[in-house]
Amino acid sequence: MNKKLPKTWKELKLLDCLETDSVPTKIKLQTKQYLIEGKYPIIDQGEKYIAGYCNDEDKIYPYSNEVIIFGDHTKRFKYVNFQFCVGADGTKILVPKKELLYSKYFYYYLLTLKLEDEGYSRYYRFLQRRTVIIPPLSTQKHIVAILEKAEKIKEKRQITNEDTNKIIQSVFYEMFGDQAKIRARKVELNKLVEEFRYGTSVKSSNSGDPVLRIPNIIGDKINLIGLKYVLLGDKERSKILLKKGDILFVRTNGNPNYVGRSAVFNLTGEYVYASYLIKASTKKDLINPIYLVNFLRLPSERKQILRKCRTSAGQFNINTEGLGTLLIYVPKIELQNQFAEIVQKIESLKEKQNRSTNDINQLFDALMQKAFNGELIT
Repeated sequence: MNKKLPKTWKELKLLDCLETDSVPTKIKLQTKQYLIEGKYPIIDQGEKYIAGYCNDEDKIYPYSNEVIIFGDHTKRFKYVNFQFCVGADGTKILVPKKELLYSKYFYYYLLTLKLEDEGYSRYYRFLQRRTVIIPPLSTQKHIVAILEKAEKIKEKRQITNEDTNKIIQSVFYEMFGDQAKIRARKVELNKLVEEFRYGTSVKSSNSGDPVLRIPNIIGDKINLIGLKYVLLGDKERSKILLKKGDILFVRTNGNPNYVGRSAVFNLTGEYVYASYLIKASTKKDLINPIYLVNFLRLPSERKQILRKCRTSAGQFNINTEGLGTLLIYVPKIELQNQFAEIVQKIESLKEKQNRSTNDINQLFDALMQKAFNGELIT
């Protein structure tokens, strides 16, 4: 028991707070049964809030319309307060006891828990061991009211960020049109680059050069999440040391949506890259790397990339030969450079928005900590 909690608050084991966490096997839906449209939404442990739809009334979750979904593999929490069907794999459903917990309060509390990280594993066994801090129900509702207002600020910022992300694509279409309309010559990619080069296969260590890997290529950007390091000899290091303007392509992954994903290297400092990536150094007088990356993001070009992926043992791969034969529409370099300047201005705006988003998220997290420590409402 936390001695600092207000006297009217208590702390119980999580399992003692649940009405049930079971899901009847007969109502569980496999992914192949998901519909694109339908009467009842399907909630599972995946990234999307709603994974699909179902029309079978017998598959509706029977116990409650106000529950918390927990991803046994993903550690993801979802609050649900409507009729829904259950996606089978790894989906746990937590129904709190009404006399103890207000469901939305329970959801917010669960978001503050930091579970162990064991890669692809089952995490409900860790969640079961946790305790829940329980104020009186009236206090829980007050806490939820405050957190909901703060969460709306987060949602508005997210909408603004999404709108900003759409601007670059809109500018691209405005300047160049789609593939059917673009007025430019078709050129194979291998004629637009100085070289393609594979990265290092040396295993990561605790020292050396920072190495960029598949998880560091998100969307069309490079991030430093989970950064690793490698120790390399001078000769190999010099070959794969990245320069500003280089493009990194994801060359292989179990997920076809990753293959061919690209980003322009624009970081300050010295970085190398791993063997699951391919570097392309472009001919700057012919192709602007920022234009190229945005061109390859077009849905029509994603299809072109996936057609050139060869499958092997469930893997999707594209090699330098496949990349080199991609057909690229190449408008005048002056127009490409003009587009790149606009993108850089938008990216500068996005950086400011990201800093603001981080501040908002930190404030929200601090607010939640105060709420569950008894410092917000007693």
